[in-house]
Amino acid sequence: MPRISTAISETCVGVRPTRTPFPSSAPALAAAVPASIVDDDFAGGTTDGNTVVVPPGSVELAPTEGLPADWIVTPWTAGGAANASAGVVTVDGALAGPTATFSAPQTLTFTATFGAEAFQHMGFGVDFNMVENWAMFSTFNTSGQGTTLYARTNVGGTAINDDLPGINPLVPHNYMIEWAATEVRFYVDGALVSTQAATLPPNLRVLASDFNLTGTPLTVRNINLAPIPAYPTSGVFMSRVFEAEPRITSWGALTAAATPGVTFTTRTGNTPTADATWSAFQPLGAGGAIQSPVRRYIQYQAVLTSDGTSTPSVDRVTIAYEYDAAAPSVVISGVTASGTTATVTFTSPDVDVARFECRLDDGPFQACTSPREFTGLSPGTHTVRVRAIDQVGNVGPAAERSFVISSPPPPPPPPDNTAPKVRPKPKSVRVSNRGRFTVRLRCPSNETRCFIMLRVRYRGETIASKRVIVLGGRTANVTLSLKRFARAALQRRRRLNVLAITTARDPAGNRAVTRAPMRLRAAR
Repeated sequence: MPRISTAISETCVGVRPTRTPFPSSAPALAAAVPASIVDDDFAGGTTDGNTVVVPPGSVELAPTEGLPADWIVTPWTAGGAANASAGVVTVDGALAGPTATFSAPQTLTFTATFGAEAFQHMGFGVDFNMVENWAMFSTFNTSGQGTTLYARTNVGGTAINDDLPGINPLVPHNYMIEWAATEVRFYVDGALVSTQAATLPPNLRVLASDFNLTGTPLTVRNINLAPIPAYPTSGVFMSRVFEAEPRITSWGALTAAATPGVTFTTRTGNTPTADATWSAFQPLGAGGAIQSPVRRYIQYQAVLTSDGTSTPSVDRVTIAYEYDAAAPSVVISGVTASGTTATVTFTSPDVDVARFECRLDDGPFQACTSPREFTGLSPGTHTVRVRAIDQVGNVGPAAERSFVISSPPPPPPPPDNTAPKVRPKPKSVRVSNRGRFTVRLRCPSNETRCFIMLRVRYRGETIASKRVIVLGGRTANVTLSLKRFARAALQRRRRLNVLAITTARDPAGNRAVTRAPMRLRAAR
């Protein structure tokens, strides 16, 4: 009697290894944060010919038997067919089953995914015609558009059809039909869902059927009728590449929800696609400790081994690691400004600093080392900011310090080579009865001050004189007194034509002498 296929897989949870210290090659920092990578759907992984991913998420050895060579495939309609690959049978518009027949008691187990259509069946029978004898799981007729599952028996045209609410046939379930002498028991995912009194005749075949050719086939795997299923003795599953937190500092342990018979290895790299730069696969250490180098990306490989009568199962893989979440700090120890240059010194108390970056005013951060010198600065207030970046890329907060670049002193004034020229005004003045008169003397505005000596002469004699100091740009009223003989002459003549001689000197020693005629008039 040919074996149809292998046993239903079971979800088993194995022993989770305890956490062990990290490898000494990559000590964890005090500020490290624990994290983990979880693989529980195994999507994107690679199976060899001896392993298979079973929805919704487990890795097992693939059954070694597919569709036996003596199965008969009978199309229900033109184009209907049945196919098998790695123990998975699909039927679409056809009936398929081995030529061998069986009698009670028998237990048929299988994993099936029904399509969303009516008249898809899996169980015992002859050809699933209504007048024949059979026991099956079925989507039955068009009621519910094939989304309602039934447990059904038929003996000599008397049918029992129990609908199974709450069971979605469109997703995979583990099914079992126990064919006893006087009854048939139906199980879904280990739960008894229907018991039907039915005395089926002997010599029934195992059949899978899909009446309609629609492209939504009935898919069945892990078909088993014999007590000893068949599996390969080993198989390999390679996971997809996983990315850890970029600031990773150490790997922890790889733990798995798995049955005995599974061993793991890991490899790591710094590129998202495994290439020649990655490490080789390395076995785990004690307690599942990952021995691969501390790099950003990781991939594991699971090797499943068996005696050929059962399959180990992997349902969940957890990869623990730690990353550094503490950003380094920086201290600006001093800023020295000289002329248009400022020198900044700084340091960090953290030991894992990879580099510093400096920023002046609104400019960008750029790599720098202490001391950092900024040159060609404009006068005014400037602000320098310094931050530290550690070896895993944490960017610390910026420390800042403001400083002032002083304006340069004004250039010295050009040498003063111009002598101040001062002339008394007005040209005609009235003298009081007491012999006094007033003139105005103006110091040029380009001088800071003028040292002035004014002498008034008449017929070669000095008749009045005065020495004064006048600030630059200012005018001073200077009162002079005539000598007695000049007063007498003025009383007789009523006016005197005199010569005003002004000698003016600036602080630089430049000296100018001016002569100007002036008329003195007697008081009325």
